[in-house]
Amino acid sequence: MAGSDPLTMYADDDDLKVYRADILDFGVTSWADQHKKAFTEINRALDVGWYRQNAAVRGLYTGGYIGGTLADRIQNYGSNMTVYPFDAELLLNAETQLRKLACFKCLELAYALLTKGDDSFSKLRDHYKAEYEKEMVEVMAAGIDYDWDESGIVDDTEKATVKEPRRLVRC
Repeated sequence: MAGSDPLTMYADDDDLKVYRADILDFGVTSWADQHKKAFTEINRALDVGWYRQNAAVRGLYTGGYIGGTLADRIQNYGSNMTVYPFDAELLLNAETQLRKLACFKCLELAYALLTKGDDSFSKLRDHYKAEYEKEMVEVMAAGIDYDWDESGIVDDTEKATVKEPRRLVRC
């Protein structure tokens, strides 16, 4: 990702060209705003769909709303709160693991901006939205290299996607 800040984007315009070589041929010189929005949306999806479950199993998340000020959190969870919010900086291999996902989301957002009614851009938007959704399922299933102990490396225990055991309930 030449020239982009990995803390605000998982991909850049050069990465988009892998999937759509003509993406800069529509009068837009940079898709930086769409990359940043994709970064935010991906982080939110990872937080809700992957992080919270894995953090809960590790005792790092008690569930519920984690936004707001510290006072809001204390009011919601009391003095026993155990909430460590998702931190994109702890995704040590995000540039590799999330680049394709980021490209699909950014292309969806780019074509949403370009679309004017029911045209070929709207079909491309829908195509990349579907690709993004499929890729997100695969990313979450594979797990993400998240530095749970903030050591600067991801060891084998941190690579594992932890799932809460299912309980069989008989009626």
